[in-house]
Amino acid sequence: MIFEVHIEGAFDALTKSENEIARLRLRNALDFNLHSTTVTGAQNVEDECTSDEYDISVLCETENIESGEFFIGILDSMSLSVTLNANDVIPGMTELEGLGFVMNSSKHYIALLSSDQPTPELKHRYSMMQKALHEKKSGGLIVITTDPDIRVPTMFTSVPQVTLNFDELLGERQCENIQGILSNKTIRKTTKDILMKLSEKIP
Repeated sequence: MIFEVHIEGAFDALTKSENEIARLRLRNALDFNLHSTTVTGAQNVEDECTSDEYDISVLCETENIESGEFFIGILDSMSLSVTLNANDVIPGMTELEGLGFVMNSSKHYIALLSSDQPTPELKHRYSMMQKALHEKKSGGLIVITTDPDIRVPTMFTSVPQVTLNFDELLGERQCENIQGILSNKTIRKTTKDILMKLSEKIP
């Protein structure tokens, strides 16, 4: 599959500290199915790929912000532009207004599910994510469970799901760079699965 070729190529580039090559390969995968539809029904890939500020918008429970920041740090070290929760809300906006703006300025979406009983706040923000994706009609949305024992609530089951064991992931915090993290075969495979699912065309 073309996505796998680009993503594995990006990982190989990262292990050689060829960050610009890695960035281009990951963008080739993540941007492949992005499109914007004009009034004539034509696709305009270039407009869609240049109009968004963030490659990925990530949600997590407020109480788990530290682990969420470590996760987006990994994606950031892959030369992707990533935002977490309302961290990048423009000054002067309310948190919800700003969060909606950030979501609309993102190409893809990830919700980190750390419990089978998510808070009302996470549920509401996840619904905002779904709305943004529906209105854009392009991009990917996946749910990542941070523990293999989590039972995914019904409202989160309509999109692809991946399990990334955060206990194992956080065990890599001593790694000084992305090369060390990608040397963990399980994390490397799961990260590839995440990027591949985001790259797939939405139904």
